[in-house]
Amino acid sequence: MKKTITLIASIVLMMSVSKAQYLADFEDLTLVTDSFYLDSASTPFESGQIIFNHDWTYSPWGDYWSNGFSYSNMTDSVTSGFGNQYSAKAAKGHNGSANYIVGQSASIVKFYIVGWDFYSQGVYVTNATYTYNSMRDGDMFGKKFGGPSGNDPDWFKLNIRRYYNGILQNDSIEFYLADFRFSDNSQDYIVKTWEYVDLSTFTGFADSLQFSVSSSDVGAFGMNTPAYFCLDDLVISPIIIGLNENKTSLSNVNLSPTIVDNTATLSITSKATEEATISVLNYLGQIVKTESVQLKAGKNSFSNNYAELTSGIYFISVNTANSVNTLKFVKN
Repeated sequence: MKKTITLIASIVLMMSVSKAQYLADFEDLTLVTDSFYLDSASTPFESGQIIFNHDWTYSPWGDYWSNGFSYSNMTDSVTSGFGNQYSAKAAKGHNGSANYIVGQSASIVKFYIVGWDFYSQGVYVTNATYTYNSMRDGDMFGKKFGGPSGNDPDWFKLNIRRYYNGILQNDSIEFYLADFRFSDNSQDYIVKTWEYVDLSTFTGFADSLQFSVSSSDVGAFGMNTPAYFCLDDLVISPIIIGLNENKTSLSNVNLSPTIVDNTATLSITSKATEEATISVLNYLGQIVKTESVQLKAGKNSFSNNYAELTSGIYFISVNTANSVNTLKFVKN
């Protein structure tokens, strides 16, 4: 982290570094006891100003959660099989908390404050009960890790990659959720407690993280090991580059309403006459609508039509030469 900040400081003369941290611990999400989040509209959810995708698939054979994350407080660390796909083997969140998330491969975590660069600090990970028991015992799809002799060099790995400016970067961080490659079988393991993964070793900033899993147990139709994992207490920190917060030219930016049917009014109070770019972004950070406007000193109002947007979470970003302001809104 110190190397990263030093490098930026040598390149950018005007820089403001925010010491804020954003923590997704999922305790701000409400669940009844032993339950989990399902939304057939594929609505992502948010914790600590970090967004987690949640994908739902409709099919002739039944509708199901097909990708992304679900938050959970399930405590079943015993039952094997697909019917228990929402439980962590640890039977609780990190540090004894109630809530955590279960992810499928490959799922996206989005840092939505547009105009800020982030570095990832760390996250706690463990196995889902479904995946752990499959590797421990074997099931109708996946093998028992180690095989009959215990000598098979099996492994199950979490792979974390970063997006920056919407582009998937080449560097990655790997964490083995199970490893049977040791010459001494007594060292073989399957993770069942919350373990910390240091994300600060990424070589650059991120605006999103991709979590995926891979396994040594692969068949004709792909990976046989259940592609589930659990996360908790994800921490990121922003670094704001090229923005002196004491000299921002916009004193007030508001959007009304914040739950939009078709139209909403954007109010911008500017200290000077200047140009601004107003962009609408989806929860993945992709620009879906943009326009340039001329601001006058004082209050400016713009009525915008968002009828063409599909339902979901969006962000409106107002950028001038000296400031970046970002607001969240929901399209019905």
